[in-house]
Amino acid sequence: MNDKKRILALFGLQAAVFLYACTGYFTKMAARESFLSFRFCFFYACMIGLLGVYAILWQQFLKRFPLTTCYASRAMASVWTMLIAFIAFHETISWNMILGAFVIITGVYMVVTADE
Repeated sequence: MNDKKRILALFGLQAAVFLYACTGYFTKMAARESFLSFRFCFFYACMIGLLGVYAILWQQFLKRFPLTTCYASRAMASVWTMLIAFIAFHETISWNMILGAFVIITGVYMVVTADE
C-alpha cells in the first residue's frame, strides 16, 4: 500500500473508532429516558446500529493492517469519547485527562509508524 492510500486508510480506521466512541453518546442518551419508551428504543437502536457498522468496518481494517495497528488505534476511542462528552454533555476535562490523551496519541503514533 503506498503512503497516500495508507494515510487515507488510517483516517478511515480512526473514523471507525470514532463511530465506536459515538455509541457511548447514544448509550447515555438512552439512559436518560424511560425504559422502553420510544426515545429509549431509538437511542438504543442507534447504538446497536453503530456497533454493527463498526463491526463490519473493523473486519475490513483487519484485512488491511496488522493486528497491532488496529488494536493500538482502538485506544483512541478513549480520546474520542472524552471529546464527545466535553462537546455534547459539557463534561469537564482535567489536566490528567489531557495528559492521558497525549500518552494515548503518542503510543498510537509510535505503533502505527513502526509498522511502516
